Amino acid sequence: ATRTETQAATAKVQKQGEELVQELSKATEEVRTLRETNSIKERTLSLLDTPLAELEQAIANEERKLAQLQSEWGEHRAPLAAEIDEHEATMQERRERAAAKLAQVRALRAEVKALGAEAAERDETMARLQSEIKQMPKSAPRAMYTRRILDIVKNVRKQKAEIGKILADIREVQKGINTSTDTLQRSFATTDELIFRDAVKDAASKKCYKALAAMHEAFGQLVEKSTQMGTVSNATRDLQGQVDELAARQVGGAIERISADIQELREANAALEAQRGASR
Repeated sequence: ATRTETQAATAKVQKQGEELVQELSKATEEVRTLRETNSIKERTLSLLDTPLAELEQAIANEERKLAQLQSEWGEHRAPLAAEIDEHEATMQERRERAAAKLAQVRALRAEVKALGAEAAERDETMARLQSEIKQMPKSAPRAMYTRRILDIVKNVRKQKAEIGKILADIREVQKGINTSTDTLQRSFATTDELIFRDAVKDAASKKCYKALAAMHEAFGQLVEKSTQMGTVSNATRDLQGQVDELAARQVGGAIERISADIQELREANAALEAQRGASR
């Protein structure tokens, strides 16, 4: 019984010890919290002891610093923003000119195609007139032969002159497109180099460089248009070869037909002279 009582007393003492440890830990935490609160209160009281004039002066100083920083940022930003606006306006103008030239090339290409169709139609007309001439009686007036032949020659020459003018316009437009594309690439390379140097160490220049990169991506479409124009130029050169061949064939055929008609006229005149001599 004594041993049991001793164990019970020991357990009770241990329990009380644990409770005391817990209470001590809790008290320690409360002391730490009170110290922190006291420290905050002391700092607050210290601020309250500071004269109001000093606080107002400190606020005014910070406001002046902020205004100075804003002024410096404005001075730094203004020329960069103006430069970007200028480049944007220039690139927009070049993009519009390139689009207009592309439309002009397409219009000229359509006109060349239409002239090719017209040339084929004139070939048919020439063949029909030649057939009519052959079917006409030999006694037909010489003026009719001459007028028809001269009309054919006039139409062929007029068509050749029109085709030559269109091809010259196409070459001039393509030359302008190539010049605009080269200028665009040089301008971007120069601007990229100038802004990139500052963008490494300046936040404002970084924003400008990002804007320039966005502009370059947009202007990539312009370069693509220029590439398409090069394709149009190749097609135009092919059309030029076809037109030259067509013009040569038309002129050659016209000369052959005219020569044949002149020979027929000579023979008809000779026959008329022979008849006139016999009647005398």
